[in-house]
Amino acid sequence: AGVMLLMGRELHTGLTAVESQMVVAEGETVAYAEDMRAAELAIIDKSDPRTDRVVRVPLSLLQQAAAGADAARTVLDDKRLPVLVRPVQVLANSSIRWLQPGESSPATAGTGLLRTADPAPSSVGTDTEQRFDEPAAFVELLDRDSNASLGTYLLHPYLTPQVVATTGGKSYEASLRFRRIEKPYQVTLLQFKAENYVGSQTAKHYESLVRLTDASRDVDRAVPIWMNNPPRYPGDTLYQSGFDMTGRARTILQVMTNSGWLVPYLACVIVGVGMFAHFAGVMARFVRRREDEAQRELAAPENGQSPSAAPGVWP
Repeated sequence: AGVMLLMGRELHTGLTAVESQMVVAEGETVAYAEDMRAAELAIIDKSDPRTDRVVRVPLSLLQQAAAGADAARTVLDDKRLPVLVRPVQVLANSSIRWLQPGESSPATAGTGLLRTADPAPSSVGTDTEQRFDEPAAFVELLDRDSNASLGTYLLHPYLTPQVVATTGGKSYEASLRFRRIEKPYQVTLLQFKAENYVGSQTAKHYESLVRLTDASRDVDRAVPIWMNNPPRYPGDTLYQSGFDMTGRARTILQVMTNSGWLVPYLACVIVGVGMFAHFAGVMARFVRRREDEAQRELAAPENGQSPSAAPGVWP
């Protein structure tokens, strides 16, 4: 039963578990993790000082529009979008570089006037460096009211968001980012410590001291995280995955959302109890058999005679 439970848990994990990353700079607070295997176009309205209004378009939808038979005229139009979107070129994986003298780019505004994106082979699961795809997109944005072009922009997860101004004078931010998974809690990096081996740049030990807050559950506590010491918060496990010391210290936390994380422990208990019961039964049968043999040996002189001798008769 324990083995079957463990196999069922593996199937459940493969179908439902979500693995994501949370990158937090020292002193910064985040309330989301990023799924590095998926990306999305985000159009953000920051006109309200209290709340950002975000409309997200999956990268897969941009790819379908760019690969269509009439891609040059395909425009994504949804009433929730503040601008119209026409994908010009979408790359599943890319490398960003500076434009060389005399070289042109599909972009007509923003960062794409100075940089461009080249296609790159897709990452595979057997990659020893655990790389993931870094998509890029050249996207033309159109004014919703006049259909006038607002420019073609180069978007990439590691490029700054592009500021787009409509003909009506309103501004939006456009960015291509890894898919964000909102969390009901917030994580603030209070302190990050890293130690290297003497005479090398190889990390010996690194850990993060974070503040975990959740107003809905009245939770506010400091939590240390290091290798093999992941904190668990309802549904999520936060592993210390890496760090980035370029500029301000940043910690990289691997967030594993797995509702069945307790099942392996329960399966091991069931297997352990089953093995104990099996060996206890074998041992009990062995002891009873030895006791029966001993009783038979003690009862033999009283109930029977030796074939070679009889009582009172000398051989």
